[in-house]
Amino acid sequence: MNKITTKLIALLLVVTNGTTQAMPTVNFVDQSGTANSNIPVTFGQVFAVGDVPAGNSVNLVAGTTSLPTQVDIKATHSDGSLRHAVISTKLPALNAGESLATTLVVTSQNSNGTALNLTDL
Repeated sequence: MNKITTKLIALLLVVTNGTTQAMPTVNFVDQSGTANSNIPVTFGQVFAVGDVPAGNSVNLVAGTTSLPTQVDIKATHSDGSLRHAVISTKLPALNAGESLATTLVVTSQNSNGTALNLTDL
């Protein structure tokens, strides 16, 4: 198993829906036992009708920092809102055992910048 695969397996992703917010909080927890930086992460996320209206997207935000986020739309609801997406990002850094809380926020389709490429991951 290569080093990146081992790091990704050691990274635990926890997604929870808060009862008072429409968009989920996504928590990343390092379980590798070592500090890491520029950690590539990809996960799937489903959304309720209207959570992400047609023409909009989502972005991951950690505190006040917007993370580079690529959203690959897999399905939409009949009203055009986002139903299912595969979301990729790079976490800036996690120390051994550290967690990073992020929030998915609705953004305009064009606000996410350029797509992540293979060298980014």
